[in-house]
Amino acid sequence: MSETRPEEGVICAFQLAPPQRLAGDVLTERQPPTPRWLHLNLADNRICRWIENRAGLPEEARALLLDTEPRVRVENLQQGVAVALGDLHHDFDDDPEGFGMLRVYLDPERIVTARRRPIKSIGLVHARIDASSRARDTTELFEMVLRGHDEAVSAVVRRFADAVDDAEDAVLAGHIKEQGSTLGRIRRLLARLRRHLNANSAVVAQLLADPPAFWLQEHLELIRSCEERLEATAQDVELVSERARLLQDEIASRLNEATNKNLYLLSTLTTVLLPINLVTGIFGMNLHGMPLAEQSHGFAIVMGVILGGVVGAMYLLRRRDIA
Repeated sequence: MSETRPEEGVICAFQLAPPQRLAGDVLTERQPPTPRWLHLNLADNRICRWIENRAGLPEEARALLLDTEPRVRVENLQQGVAVALGDLHHDFDDDPEGFGMLRVYLDPERIVTARRRPIKSIGLVHARIDASSRARDTTELFEMVLRGHDEAVSAVVRRFADAVDDAEDAVLAGHIKEQGSTLGRIRRLLARLRRHLNANSAVVAQLLADPPAFWLQEHLELIRSCEERLEATAQDVELVSERARLLQDEIASRLNEATNKNLYLLSTLTTVLLPINLVTGIFGMNLHGMPLAEQSHGFAIVMGVILGGVVGAMYLLRRRDIA
């Protein structure tokens, strides 16, 4: 019986203008009089089969919704537009594998979003559409999705900025041993965020350059504001990444300085102890005829020679401004 109920793979469904949560069989072929939003779970094979057999969706839209390639792109169709956007998994916790894809199709009557794992931006949209009647049509809901994505990424960037601040305080306090790996991980994650943001910004710019026929001027203004926010967030990513890089350079510089100091100290000690090693090496030979072997004050004389050698080595190092 479960194989015949693909609506169980519907995560949520809303009627727009005004927003109202839908229940029951929302996957019927009958189109309601008002626009609606369907959010689908592509991990459910029944939903994938429903999309494949959905004659009301353009073929290009069905192909994009079911595509498994993590490639951000846009398909401008005759009656609508299909978009694949990069997004963060809902349980993203600074995980390099915590990046996913959100697939969207919208036309004047409907917007279909689909994902294989829970996405952060959709979670924000859920809360807003329940509490607000702002989404009057599919384009406004698409703008909410873009804005939710930007806010989710911005929250991650702020968390990384705070981590960089903590690392900077630790470096200034001299605690640098564990900060290098932390900053390296942050830079790797920021690099992935930057690639996702740049790809999404390129998709939004492409939509603005060649907008769908059903978009009005007010829709263009909404999407243009999303593009500006995405670009601003990308700049924030660049700034945090640059700060992390500069801190890594500072850590490397301090480590090199500490290494040079240690090498300098070892070189100085080696030079100072050279007379001791030389004298003990000579008098340590087990041979007949060693000088001072029969002298009652031989040990004191040798110690005096060693002390004099050490003092002489220190004097030469001072004269040459080495020690």
